[in-house]
Amino acid sequence: MTMPGIFSIEGLKVNRVKALLLRSCLLLGCADLVTWLLWRSKNVYNVALVVAFCSTPVLNNLLLIAGTN
Repeated sequence: MTMPGIFSIEGLKVNRVKALLLRSCLLLGCADLVTWLLWRSKNVYNVALVVAFCSTPVLNNLLLIAGTN
């Protein structure tokens, strides 16, 4: 079984699917923050808690990337 090459039709389809999934993830992440209505919150502690919660996966990914190099 061979893997699709970089310039093959199969590879192009996979890249388009990956791009669509990435865009969907980013859009849903933004929509998630909007539904929290963070700009209307009067409690800074709650906003900081949400930001910390949302940044945890990003920091974990950066640590994993740094550990593999």
